[in-house]
Amino acid sequence: MEFEDRVAEYAPKLEALQAELAKRGVEFVEVHTVDTSGVVRSKIAPLKLSTSGEAINAILYCVTHGDGQPTGDVAFASPSANDENGFPNIKGIIDPDTVVQHGWKPKFASAITRSYMLDGAVCPYDPRGVLARVEERARALGYEPKFALEYEFGIFHADHDLMRAGRYRELKPWGHDLPTELEGCPVIRNITSDALVRRAFTQVLAAAGRAPNQAESAVIVRETPPLGRDVAVQFVRLPALGWTVVLEVPGGPHLAAAPAPLRPVDAAALAATLVASRAADAEPDRAGLADVLRRASHLVVDLDARLVRLELPRVVVGGRGARSVVADAWATLGALSTSST
Repeated sequence: MEFEDRVAEYAPKLEALQAELAKRGVEFVEVHTVDTSGVVRSKIAPLKLSTSGEAINAILYCVTHGDGQPTGDVAFASPSANDENGFPNIKGIIDPDTVVQHGWKPKFASAITRSYMLDGAVCPYDPRGVLARVEERARALGYEPKFALEYEFGIFHADHDLMRAGRYRELKPWGHDLPTELEGCPVIRNITSDALVRRAFTQVLAAAGRAPNQAESAVIVRETPPLGRDVAVQFVRLPALGWTVVLEVPGGPHLAAAPAPLRPVDAAALAATLVASRAADAEPDRAGLADVLRRASHLVVDLDARLVRLELPRVVVGGRGARSVVADAWATLGALSTSST
């Protein structure tokens, strides 16, 4: 259905909803448009459900995954929006079936738009439009599309102090049999000779309750991490995508992910989500982080037959030029889980 037909269908419904919402005390509407990354881009305006449509900037369908703020989002050229045509506005109209009043803020309502090109044709980049066309094709074949949620859960060691403080990200996953470095894992520093390496190996295992001659006894030897930002990285095998790299920046607005093995541009895009926490701080070593992500992503693909999961709970990213260091890591190999810190 093209734009003018959709306007004719929606206009009476939007007029009725406008009156009903105003009667209920709604003063503002939060209008949402879904970009090609699946991110909801929103704006808040005084209550007005336009029966003639909205202006939507086509650049929303030409940006990489971001946090919804214009600054820092990377725009790319497309046939409908590019430098030559100035990334113009296209058309949109609120879908009346998506209009809902907020229960927690009764003065606000939300609505989701449908997008159309300037000639009135359905916008080919609108994810909701793509989904609607797939539903129509399925019905034409005699199928009825269904939507369902898949609930997943994780088991963690109970730490009531952390839970009461709301610090859920710091809970220790069940199955890790050694504490992380931040939790008190034994660490020997200032090792400058082979003799000190051997002594440190024995001291660390003794502190962890392990004997040097046990088959599962292992110690990580690494350089001292630089001062910097901590990030966490997971490499998980997803049913539809295969190996996927998931980057978590503590305090960040969202997770960032990309399929493995990472291309240089994908690794750089993930690393770009890490920003200096304060204006006076040095820029983080994003190039070093990107290198770590890319190397590890190729590792999991190369070891696909033997590796179930790889996690880097603590990667320390120093300032620019100060390098990035993996400070904590564990992997699951087939049926055998190996935890190292």
